[in-house]
Amino acid sequence: QLTVIHALGQKLVLSESAKEITRLVVDAAQLVLHVPICGIWLVDKQQKTAVRWAHTAGANVPEIAPLPLDSERGIIAATIRSGKAIYLPDVRQDPRYVSGGFESRSELCVPFIVSGQVIGALNAESEELDAFGPVDRQLLEALASSAAIAIENVRFLQVGNLDLSTSILPASER
Repeated sequence: QLTVIHALGQKLVLSESAKEITRLVVDAAQLVLHVPICGIWLVDKQQKTAVRWAHTAGANVPEIAPLPLDSERGIIAATIRSGKAIYLPDVRQDPRYVSGGFESRSELCVPFIVSGQVIGALNAESEELDAFGPVDRQLLEALASSAAIAIENVRFLQVGNLDLSTSILPASER
């Protein structure tokens, strides 16, 4: 797991686009957690939504419309609003859970935080009940932290120092 995270760090430093970063991080998360579903959602502050930027390639995941951040439903939106990781050992026991077309039994979602602001979330789902432990949370948080910094670095290199009150990424990256 440490080897995967170290190799990812080296690739992120060289990445030139948010799309590439999100793809690398999703693949790494799937590899270290051994789960079928992982996805990255980035905040579009102008639209007040979270937009899925990457998901595991092997999973049969349908296109998903942007998630409204003001909705009471959805673990990803709740994670982004709170800025805190959310773990559901059994998704059926939480009324906020919304199925994305995959037979999930447990879900772990961690925020991407840069300079105290949440810019997105990294989400992992498993077909097993109570599939994630404390080490899994630490690994996912480490991946999310690395990704958030890499995305912010790319953003600043491409468009200069932008106000974070607008969309997190330039239109050319959406």
